[in-house]
Amino acid sequence: MKIISLILLYLSFSLVTGQNSHQPSPEVGPAQPNILWIYVEDTNGWMSCYGDKVIETPNIDQLASNGIRFDRAYMTAGVCSPTRSANITGMYQTSIGAHEHYSSFSMWRGNKMESWEPNHLGVKTVPEIFQAAGYYTFNDGKFHYNFVYDEDDLYDHVHPPMGFHGARKGTAWSECPEGQPFFGQIQLRGGKNLRNSPAIIKPEEVKVHPYYPDHQVFRQMIAD
Repeated sequence: MKIISLILLYLSFSLVTGQNSHQPSPEVGPAQPNILWIYVEDTNGWMSCYGDKVIETPNIDQLASNGIRFDRAYMTAGVCSPTRSANITGMYQTSIGAHEHYSSFSMWRGNKMESWEPNHLGVKTVPEIFQAAGYYTFNDGKFHYNFVYDEDDLYDHVHPPMGFHGARKGTAWSECPEGQPFFGQIQLRGGKNLRNSPAIIKPEEVKVHPYYPDHQVFRQMIAD
């Protein structure tokens, strides 16, 4: 099975594909590799594979060295739902009316929401494109697309709602039909898990970028 590893570091996530212990599609060849897209919330580019000398990120460094590292990748929004809307459509948020944070959800706390009108103007999303190419598609966790959508149109496997971030048990992966390539998304909380964690970086060791004052307040912010 062909495996691709990529690091796509935007404001809020990484894109990686890699080897897995369960291989539902061993016959998949180079023309249709399995693709796993891992979102990591609230991250930045302070990683050793990008030259950071303080923070050690050996696992991400290995993915970068074995795959493709993007050095000129930028996001066009600074918050979650507009960012995710652009990622999943390949469109600017302003082009599809998805630039206002929290303006639309197809489902919230188990209830369908029909009152919001923003949509992606008929633009095919990434999972829909893969579906058309014969892929099995799934999303494990958070959606947060800022337009009206039907989960069943985007993904072959849709979980029942399980809270805002929607921690899953990985059943979508195991339910991929034998011999069919998959396009899967896994959503991780990333930096949100560290909000109450003890600091492991010393403020005096961090690099203060020139657009910040070199002050203890900013050093502490960067270290945290």
